[in-house]
This record gives sequence, structure tokens and C-alpha cells, in this order.
Amino acid sequence: MTAVVDSQHQLSGHDDVVSAARAVADGIEDGAPVLPTLRSAGLLNLSCAALGDPATVLYACEAIGYANGSAGWLLASAQHARVLHWAEPPAQARVAAASFVTGSSSVCGSLEGDTSGFRVSGRWTAVPGATEANWFVLYVRSEDGPVAVLLPAEQVRIGATTEVIGLGAAACHEVLIDNALIDPAGVVDPFGPARSTRSATLPTALLHRHAAAGVAIGLARRALYEFTATARHRSRLGSVERMAEQPVLQRELNRTVSAFRAARALLLAETPQPNGLPSAHPALSRSRRVALAAAQLHAQDTALAAVRFAFAKAGGSALYSGHPLEIRWRDSETLAQQPVFGEAAEREVARAQFGSYVSPLVL
Repeated sequence: MTAVVDSQHQLSGHDDVVSAARAVADGIEDGAPVLPTLRSAGLLNLSCAALGDPATVLYACEAIGYANGSAGWLLASAQHARVLHWAEPPAQARVAAASFVTGSSSVCGSLEGDTSGFRVSGRWTAVPGATEANWFVLYVRSEDGPVAVLLPAEQVRIGATTEVIGLGAAACHEVLIDNALIDPAGVVDPFGPARSTRSATLPTALLHRHAAAGVAIGLARRALYEFTATARHRSRLGSVERMAEQPVLQRELNRTVSAFRAARALLLAETPQPNGLPSAHPALSRSRRVALAAAQLHAQDTALAAVRFAFAKAGGSALYSGHPLEIRWRDSETLAQQPVFGEAAEREVARAQFGSYVSPLVL
């Protein structure tokens, strides 16, 4: 585990966080290393995650995702720190403001009672930034249902790098815990009333999906930009007119862009705005949470369709390793495979729209 990097920026609100995200995006575009740049800007710190309202999280992740999908996924995973809103005060005090907290939304471990506290065991794959994190938030099964456990890096074992087709710079590793002993304060039930008086308007599952949706939107915006820039000066094999001058392609691009913009606008409309947030959880009614979850899934699905369109229409050069569109396509496909966007999540949200009970890990 590396030492905590002192933030060069004291981020104190919506504008500061979004401005820092855009500055970091510019730096990453210029070749700055992903994880150190995010840390030095303070965007991965607990203090930043604690103040990020849903709109801030969405805009920041979109800005970072536009520049680099891996960086966006790291920032989205840092939102697991919001679990501390539900933790006991001793657990909240234990985690320093400059700590980098990461985690996984998969329930891949077990929790059992012990005379001295609780014992945790499990294996989680593809945890972003695992080698650099100071703390981990991981979901486990208990007798009372899923709960989150808060563990320092010293209590986890970092396994092999998780091989995925995209998001390679997110430094995803498997995380293993072998019968680790934790005290009761480290076991958090993030599905009830928040213990913190700071803003915690979204449950952890919704907030993490919200951040990931922002990354998906950023990737799609970048893919469409790369495609239109290419189409203005390239022609298909055997054609004398440029791709941008082909009527059929123009109509297809217009439909794709319009659908994508509409999905993004819907997500922004459903996102709780900073000036309308109450001071503590619970803040949103179930119907609003269901509508927000549906908008998140729709935005990601539409963004993925836009990336696939750009990748398919760009021609054979997009297949080359390192091509900008090839990178966006890989990152988008990998993001779509995450549990927050999986088929099970979509099925549960659809059931919730008809009033059925669904897991709190979905809403």
C-alpha cells in the first residue's frame, strides 16, 4: 500500500469538484498517469466523495470519462466511500479525510459472528485501484442479508490483475479476505437511515450506478466526436464522397445523436439538484428512486449503442489496437458488463416499476 498523497486542492463544493475533474481530464489527455493524477487532485479522497451531491458526481465522472474511461471508473468506484454515511461514528472517525476508498458492488463474501467481533472471508474480482487504496468497502452475505464491511488495506490480500477487454488503466485486481477479524463498527448496513448529518441523498447502489452512468456518457460523447471528426475527411473504400456527405449515414448519425442526447437529458432531469437536497437520508421517495434507476440504465444503454454505432461505421481502421474509437469501444463494453448495469439489475428495476420488492442493492 502506498502512503496517502496530500491533496494539492481543497475541494469544497460542486464547482470546485467539477472544475478539478475537467482540469484532470486535460492532464490525462496530455499523457499524465491516471491514478496518481486523480489522487494528487484530491478527487479520490474521502473528503471529496463525502461532499459530492448526485449532480456533481455525474458531471465529474462524465468529464473524466470523456478523457479516459479507466480514470472515470476509478472515480466512480471511489463513491463507495459514501457508505460511511451509514457507519457508526467510530468507523467514520477511523478513515482519514485524505484516504482513498474503493470497493465493489458485487456480493462475494460471507460474514460470521465471532466472540471478538465478526469474521469476513471472500474474493472480489476487478476491484479498481486496489493496489493504491487505503480502505475497502466490500459487500458480504450475513444472516440478516447483504451488508457492507469497511476494511483497511492491511487486512486484505491483493491478488492477480483482472484481465478485461477495457478499462485497463483502472488497475483492477482481485481482492481476497481470509477469515479477517473486524469489530462491529466495521460492519455497515447502508440500507437504513443514514447516521451522518451530511448530505446522503442517494443510497449507495444508486450513487455508484449514477457515477458509472456518467462515465458511460463521457465515453459516448468522445466516441461520437472521434467519429464525426473522422467522417469529415475520410471516404469509404470505392467512394469519392466523404463519409460525412453520405445521406444515409447522415440520417443514422442524426438518429443516434438525438437518442443519446435525449437519454442524457432524461438522466439530468431525474438527478436531484444541489439546491433541492435535504440534509440527511432518506431523501428520495421510492418512486423517484425507481425513476432515477431506470434513467441511469437507459442512459448507459443508449450511450453504449452510440459507441457501437461509431465503432462500426468508422471502418477497418477502428479495429487497430490503440485507435481512439477502439479504446472507447473496449471501455464501454467492459463498463456494460459491471453488476450495476447487468441484466439482473435491469430486470429488478423493471419489476420495481410495477411495485414489486427488489433488493436494496438495486435501489
